[in-house]
Amino acid sequence: MPELAASYVVGVLISFLVTALNIGLRNRHRKSTAYRRLEQNLRRADFFWSDNEDRIVDWSETRAKEDASRGNTSFIIAGALIAALSWAGALFLVILVLSEHVIARSRREKAVFASALAQRDELSRHEVETLVKELNSVI
Repeated sequence: MPELAASYVVGVLISFLVTALNIGLRNRHRKSTAYRRLEQNLRRADFFWSDNEDRIVDWSETRAKEDASRGNTSFIIAGALIAALSWAGALFLVILVLSEHVIARSRREKAVFASALAQRDELSRHEVETLVKELNSVI
């Protein structure tokens, strides 16, 4: 029986590690050059990229801060609850992390990060507004 308990604990620990990995990957993405460029350019026209809504939205200080913390908070809560499933939970969390960071990139997100908004520095307010309208109409 102690082996069974040890196996359960190892599964729970792996679940917590996968949760921490996901948070680290999200933070690394937010610190990437393309993401920072995108945010700088969008901020000139009072927009920001919402990871949770997966689209460009109107900027407000509280909304931007809430968006930044909401995704991590949701995954921490989910990770803590799913960790009770031990190995099955760890497998489920791995699938969630893979889908979020590898498989499930939306066309909108790919288009935004491939656009000049994320590739070029110092766009003017007019250029940003034009690109945002263009991206919103295409996607």
